Amino acid sequence: MFKVRACAVMCDDRRIVLEKESSVFSLPCVELEDDLTPEELLKRHLARAVKSRVCVNEVHGTMIDREQRNLYLLYSVECLATLSQDLLSKNLTLIDFSLLQEVTVEPAGILSLIQKNTSGELLRLKSIVERSIDNCPWVERHLFSQAVSDLVSEIDELEEALSTRQERLIAAELGDVLYDAMLAVWIFCRDNNCNPSSVLRAVANKISWRKPWLFENTQISLEEAEGIWQDRKSME
Repeated sequence: MFKVRACAVMCDDRRIVLEKESSVFSLPCVELEDDLTPEELLKRHLARAVKSRVCVNEVHGTMIDREQRNLYLLYSVECLATLSQDLLSKNLTLIDFSLLQEVTVEPAGILSLIQKNTSGELLRLKSIVERSIDNCPWVERHLFSQAVSDLVSEIDELEEALSTRQERLIAAELGDVLYDAMLAVWIFCRDNNCNPSSVLRAVANKISWRKPWLFENTQISLEEAEGIWQDRKSME
């Protein structure tokens, strides 16, 4: 039987909040109870440890520690203030990602999983987009046509950034394009009473259909790939 633990992933672009016991670090975790949801347990745990309001997003990853018989559920947590050590209780530490190789973090591999977990960050961004739809007065009045204009403007800024060849600036503009594209999808669905999942499902199905080699254990040439793509596109 595995114990199930809910863990808080609370970080900014270069630092993460960890619990410290002796010389061992770990994510802030709580063991699940029958009467409360994981989100409620984490909120209660963090309320005693963080001097700021926090918001627990949906679960975005899992990890199994077979040796200790633990199943970890990873939840991204938004701190509604700028992260600083002053906000944290004495058993919590704000540590730079660049220093993680110098400390012991349990369970082994969990921080590597977090840093590589693009699906977790996409879910976090999706949560921010959904909160914008539900709670942002600016987005509430925003029309779909305006959202498209914003997206086009961000693409123009991305093209300008490309000319600078500054990796950090280009990455920031790519992020802006991604956010505005997702926001445009959600605004369109809000205004047309449909679900964003239908838009995401449609494009995933289309690309899967046109690129079947992605799901096969065979290598094909560029010419073969282009031929399959065009054949299948003509059949739609």
